[in-house]
Amino acid sequence: MGLEHTVHILTAPDGGQVQVTRLTSACGNASGPPVLMLAGMFCGHQFWLSSRQVGLAAYLAGQGFTCYLIDRRGIGPMRVQSRGRAGYDELLTLDLPMVQRWVQDQERRPAVWMGHSFGGVVLARAVAETLERDQVAALVLFAAQCERGLASMRPPISYLLNGIAGVLGRFPSRRLGLGPDDEPRAAMEDACRWTRQAQQRSDFFDPLALIRAPVLALAGAGDKSDPPEGCRQLVAHMVSAEVAFAILGRTSGFAEDYSHTGLVVSKAAQREIWPRVVQWLDQAVQESAGQAADSVQDSDHTLANGG
Repeated sequence: MGLEHTVHILTAPDGGQVQVTRLTSACGNASGPPVLMLAGMFCGHQFWLSSRQVGLAAYLAGQGFTCYLIDRRGIGPMRVQSRGRAGYDELLTLDLPMVQRWVQDQERRPAVWMGHSFGGVVLARAVAETLERDQVAALVLFAAQCERGLASMRPPISYLLNGIAGVLGRFPSRRLGLGPDDEPRAAMEDACRWTRQAQQRSDFFDPLALIRAPVLALAGAGDKSDPPEGCRQLVAHMVSAEVAFAILGRTSGFAEDYSHTGLVVSKAAQREIWPRVVQWLDQAVQESAGQAADSVQDSDHTLANGG
């Protein structure tokens, strides 16, 4: 399958820059809504699209979706250098709204937002707090949460992490084997603060109740980093959205108990998760977005059977 991609650098009002890679099928069969994709910590857009042009983004492009892969400030293969603080606060308040406006100018239709791990947490907050909600067609979350576990992101260990980032100017994720990208100091600071506040303040995620778009949230049964109970807890805040939640594991009929990254990048995920995500998207974008649901709908059985 041939792919066409173009790289764009967008500059926020404070001088900060993000890289957006636009990916389409060379066949020109883009019929679905645009899909904006944000990876988690320690990784850029290569999480969705490898150097060999393999990944969920390539699959979605082949299914008729135009994908926009977002590299945060200071993250990704090109590591765009720019002015402005390179934190998650800036991503939430400046960069993602800027990307939404730019994509809206290109596409003229509501977009799907898709995030993994902490990237999914950021997108959930953005859809609720800083994006134009009527321009969000759907929200897809993979292993997204910060209310359970994550001891290293909370005091006292977080003091050490931020101290290392302060001395070096960046957190050495690559050297520690955590991922392909070092984290900017500001991003590490914000991620630790958000995690601490989410676990200490019962009202931290209250704004998620404003989300109206349909939500698909997937958790890996074998995920030791972001456990399923935390992922379920995150979407439980979305009381006004129609939410489909599934734990991907053997007890639900899947081939394996999916790990934190395996639910997106493994060969098993290619066979049994990617097609179900597309099927859900096709159905979700056809239905009326923003229909309220009384409670989170657990759809383990539906997804496990291809629904």
